[in-house]
Amino acid sequence: MRLVYVCKHCGKELTDWDVKEMAESDYRVVTEEELATLREVRTDKEGPVSKWAGRPVLSANVISAIVRQWRVR
Repeated sequence: MRLVYVCKHCGKELTDWDVKEMAESDYRVVTEEELATLREVRTDKEGPVSKWAGRPVLSANVISAIVRQWRVR
């Protein structure tokens, strides 16, 4: 079983060099089977890669709204 590094944000396969430059929270290790599933989603466009990859990337407007809510509390 081969393990592969994948970016949590975009779902891209990463090299060892890419991973050295990233924080552990920005990538995950998957099996070749999971990577094949990701590739199918990308080619078939059945759903967003971010849904498979993990947490979605937040826009600036969403972050601003969250900060405003925290300040009100």
